[in-house]
Amino acid sequence: VAFSPDGRLLATGSEDNMVILWDVRTGERIWTPQKQMQILKGHTQWVSSVAFSPDGRLLASGSGDGTVIVWDVRTGERVRTLEGHKTVWSVAFSPDGRLLASGSASESWDGTVILWDVGAGERVRTLEGHTGPVRSVAFSPDGRLLASGSLDGTVILWGVR
Repeated sequence: VAFSPDGRLLATGSEDNMVILWDVRTGERIWTPQKQMQILKGHTQWVSSVAFSPDGRLLASGSGDGTVIVWDVRTGERVRTLEGHKTVWSVAFSPDGRLLASGSASESWDGTVILWDVGAGERVRTLEGHTGPVRSVAFSPDGRLLASGSLDGTVILWGVR
């Protein structure tokens, strides 16, 4: 789950492959990408993580299908699909919204983190160093550091530059 920056929306991801955006005040669903599956072709496996961009315009969702989908919050339309993982466990936007980090497990079950350029939809770099799946990623408030937590029992602090 994740709250939007203004606290008005709540995003949820679940084992039924659904990403749902909720109005916090009313408790009503705003949109579900799965209702538009014929057009969007969203996630095909469980959704493990969701994160809003700092300006609240975008929502990223990571899935067991190995993809990260970036959604337009206003319309519910897919902006892009980022591919490069076996399984995505966690997603986080940088404080300026320019980068997106995704934590995962590789084919050998080692953990990797990919940094993505949100605007271009391109991989900036892959961070390797964990010996287990990366279950959590978070940027420091100034955006200079990225922390990744893994099932190998370690946390690595990475210099984003």
